[in-house]
Amino acid sequence: MDMSSTAQPPSWDALNADHSLLLFRMNEFDEKAIQPFDGLVGAVIEKGKYIVTSPNCKKIPYPPLSGDYPLWPQQFISMLAHLPLIRYPPRDPKDPLVIMWWMSTRDEFEWKNAVLSSLGHFRRTYIAHLRIPCTELVDCAHAEKYKKSTLALQYMALIPIFLNHLSLLPASLRTMQLLVYETQRLYLELLAIVDLIDIYELWMLGHLPIKPGTKVACVIGAFTNDLTVCADLQCAIIPAYLVRPSELIHTMQICEVVTAHVPEGFIPTEEHVQPTYRMIYRGPATIHKYGAMMRFTRNLHAYPNPFNLSRVEPRPEVLPSSFSLTNCQAHSQQYSSYARKNKPKSAFYEPQGWNKFEDLNDPIYPSAIPAWHSMLQNVDRSKTNIVHSEVMLTDFGYAFLELAMFVALEHRARRDACFQSWLRYCSVLIHHFSAENSDAQPMSGKAWHTLLSLDYIIPHASTSKLDQQPTKSALCRNSLRDFLQNCLDVEGVIFDEEPERSAQCDTWMGKDFSALEDRDFKEILWEMAELNF
Repeated sequence: MDMSSTAQPPSWDALNADHSLLLFRMNEFDEKAIQPFDGLVGAVIEKGKYIVTSPNCKKIPYPPLSGDYPLWPQQFISMLAHLPLIRYPPRDPKDPLVIMWWMSTRDEFEWKNAVLSSLGHFRRTYIAHLRIPCTELVDCAHAEKYKKSTLALQYMALIPIFLNHLSLLPASLRTMQLLVYETQRLYLELLAIVDLIDIYELWMLGHLPIKPGTKVACVIGAFTNDLTVCADLQCAIIPAYLVRPSELIHTMQICEVVTAHVPEGFIPTEEHVQPTYRMIYRGPATIHKYGAMMRFTRNLHAYPNPFNLSRVEPRPEVLPSSFSLTNCQAHSQQYSSYARKNKPKSAFYEPQGWNKFEDLNDPIYPSAIPAWHSMLQNVDRSKTNIVHSEVMLTDFGYAFLELAMFVALEHRARRDACFQSWLRYCSVLIHHFSAENSDAQPMSGKAWHTLLSLDYIIPHASTSKLDQQPTKSALCRNSLRDFLQNCLDVEGVIFDEEPERSAQCDTWMGKDFSALEDRDFKEILWEMAELNF
């Protein structure tokens, strides 16, 4: 239906009943001189209340008014101008970037033979295909011109962490899928930032001419209700979708009426992920939404703090003078072997067990960092310098195993048994702090000794039905259950029904435990030191 420009504009009720009324001013349309407020196509949404037009596209996606669809046009935000430049998947299935739209499934997941079932990794081939383009992009983004983008710097730091997490730390299928999705999102956003700085920003500013006949970019584009933004997107040949109230139809020149298409059938939506992941944000698509997404992404690598149950209040006493810490004579008297033997017992705090202010001397013990060694020696350990607070059980516990435990063992056989147990259970003990919503707490040194010494204390499993004592397997499970707390029975993580398979985990860097040497044990302690750090 064609109408003259002098005709009365249709109401939104009429538009909802007859979408062809969008052609209200079709006789005035000039495709060669199309303006940002004109539309090659137009679509009616929200029962005729709004009209979406595009000056450079032949199709219109339905705006995400009540949800957030991945890889779907979003409301334009000036502080995140790269989001409209996220690319669509390549059509060639052999393109190396296809992996960035890979929907990981159970078929690509390899279960790890361990004490806990349902933990594992994705196949190395998939992770390798994911790592190659990520590494190339991060290397490229280190160029000076990209450092003006704070987001680019953050993504460059996060992507390698995600890749290492996927490669090294076993987790449940559901957690691994989330890590893959976040890695893909970070890659696509970083690639969009690089494209923005290299191409589209120069086009918008007129610093780089656009070749005649250049087609609209194969990127997701953006919705906007700002004519200036729409003009900038049109200038840079980026898909632009202008949303306006239907009352302004008299200002629109539209060539063709289309139906806005929804994401179902085009991209995976929430219904394809069961059970769904927890919601991290509810509200409009503002900068706050993307701030919540970034906090969520960073927190995927932030384990719960097991020592946050007690609050240390500052002591009322005045701090002692720092002169005693810098005076050479006082320093030598305080820390010399003679002074330590003859100092008054009431003057200094006497640590229980291993003195953490002293360096241990053992071939397999990691070397002390000189600066840290000096700082530890200068700590004022006088009783007047102790913060008196309510003592809690966590004050006597360890989140991860204390390295000195291995060095302090006098019998080599017992030390080897503890090392072997650590290799067998390390993925479990890491999982109990890395699992989402974990409330696992530090365990006492005695609990650690008990868990790792079971193979030494009880070298053979009991097979007698008349034996009323718990079996070694039962003791191990009970001990691990104390460590895992609420991490069991979550995302299918349970004890393996065939515990003897866990013996396959008694390896280090591909070497069987029986072939390990002191330098291998030193590497294990280095890794443990990093966990503690």
